[in-house]
Amino acid sequence: MKGLPNQLRIEGHTDDIPPNSRDYPHELDELSTARATRVLRVLVEQGGLDPAKL
Repeated sequence: MKGLPNQLRIEGHTDDIPPNSRDYPHELDELSTARATRVLRVLVEQGGLDPAKL
């Protein structure tokens, strides 16, 4: 993905079943956002992608 000239968009998704988690007890939006943020961090920190392209 490093060599691609275009911007990249990262999206997080969940199903409609509320998570059984202390961190996200009711909020599916927070869970999907956390998933997308984690992917972004991996791409930047481990993959060396330019954050400005994401």
